[in-house]
Amino acid sequence: MKRTLSAAALIASCSAFAYAQPAHVMVGMTGGDISTNGMTAAGAIYDAAQAKYRIFRYVRGTGAIDTGAVLQGGSIRSSGDCLAISFDAYNDENFGGFGTTKLMAHRWDTTHGSFNLGVHPNGSLCDYINSASDTSRNGRYEIGSGWTQGGCGPYRGWIYDANTLSFTQLPASVSAPPINALALNTRADAVNGDGTVVVGYDENFNDTFTATVRRATVWTNTAGVWAEKILDVKGGVANGVNSLGNVVVGKMNSATMFSTFGTTTTTPIKWTRSGSVWTPTNLGGTASMQPVFVSDDGNTVVGLDNGIIWIWRPTINGGTPIYMDDYLTSVGALPPNMNTGTILGTPLHAMSEDGNAIEMSWLDSRNPCLTTGGVMITYLNGTTCEPARISFSPVSQSITTIPAFGIILNVFASGSWPLNYQWQKETAPGVWTDLVDDNCGVFDPTLFDVKAPTTNQLRLGGLSGIWAGNYRCTVTNSCGSVTSNVAVIAPPGPACYPNCDGSTTNPLLTANDFQCFLNSYASGASYANCDGSTSVPALTANDFQCFLNAYAVGCR
Repeated sequence: MKRTLSAAALIASCSAFAYAQPAHVMVGMTGGDISTNGMTAAGAIYDAAQAKYRIFRYVRGTGAIDTGAVLQGGSIRSSGDCLAISFDAYNDENFGGFGTTKLMAHRWDTTHGSFNLGVHPNGSLCDYINSASDTSRNGRYEIGSGWTQGGCGPYRGWIYDANTLSFTQLPASVSAPPINALALNTRADAVNGDGTVVVGYDENFNDTFTATVRRATVWTNTAGVWAEKILDVKGGVANGVNSLGNVVVGKMNSATMFSTFGTTTTTPIKWTRSGSVWTPTNLGGTASMQPVFVSDDGNTVVGLDNGIIWIWRPTINGGTPIYMDDYLTSVGALPPNMNTGTILGTPLHAMSEDGNAIEMSWLDSRNPCLTTGGVMITYLNGTTCEPARISFSPVSQSITTIPAFGIILNVFASGSWPLNYQWQKETAPGVWTDLVDDNCGVFDPTLFDVKAPTTNQLRLGGLSGIWAGNYRCTVTNSCGSVTSNVAVIAPPGPACYPNCDGSTTNPLLTANDFQCFLNSYASGASYANCDGSTSVPALTANDFQCFLNAYAVGCR
């Protein structure tokens, strides 16, 4: 449910705002991480031809760059320049003999490309072996967690050094006498810029030995030695740490909240370090607000409240957390028919070190027939216009039956918002016609021909049987326009009818077949006849278009 503030609160937040008008730039990828200055992003794009998510880097002024890495699960986190990226993928190398269907922590960098980190010491036979959760901003370290000592336990946080290609298991607590119990589990969730501070949780007995609980924890490395500090012995969580490693955000246990602040409401907390002492600050808000990221100066915190993004900053809303959509509305920067949110996954992905660039998923309901989504970087202090660019063009498809939601074509584009999409179909050679919605209120593909041609996802139905053909999308914003590559939607060729050179491997149609067809077409030969005509010449313009459609999809 969307949260809203009172008019007075909105006015208060607007009057306290001291930056330029916020601006939004779409990255043309799914969410991942952004660079230190917010000008580069790491994320993934779904490749329909491979049915896989491929990892890309987006660079302002350049566009999307393919890394060659394939994402299978987990989050994408990157170094401060997005030149080192952590993610989860299948254990294709069968490290540890655990099989190729297990997920393991991976890394991509400009030195090694994409590679499997291998097995953390005492790796297990559980559902996955290691899971990556963050990358240090200097790019050297990757952190994560994994099962140890066989059958799914205990779970342990680790840090991986890309210079030495080695794991270090983070310390685990031992409870006080007479229990003297080793922590059931530890988990590493976030790491600071130079890899010397890690935050997460340590699960052990609470201070009264009445229950085992997950406790907010920070690990620090001094002169090569890791030490563990429990921030809340009664429970709590530690979710994020700034790049400098001196501010941690999370939540306290309700009993700790009462003894520290005189309230049992578990509002977001910011711990600030001075020497070895971590001092908590109550950020206010509601009990359901969970902090995720914090800026280097500690003065910007963003988080989630049941899937709704909020922001805390002393100069906004009197220093009380405010929901992002409400804040953007208060300063006139929420795009019409848009809101932060996502159909799947989390809507909040990353924040720059200065707190002024936040990567979020957005829902676009401008087309009444279909709500689509995208990931944008919101620059709270404004930015110059970024021209529209194609990150990934729609993929050609050979169709035998129309899927349950129709034939889906996606275009992934970057650039300053608003990006305006217009799908087109080639209605005659070189003639491209704008598509329009029909039967907008239905999703059964047997009841429509075209759905959402002004979004980043076009759906084609089978109402009139006119779905085959060539398609493209033009994307426009206030400082540029770009057109995608052409995607061909065609039925499989009849036994690959135009094959001429005798090849049996895919793609069956090659340049040799193309030349062969041209020779036959020029002489009126009939080997590649497709339209069923028996008159002379047997090959007509219909056959030529039929061959081109089959050639475009490799006649598979």
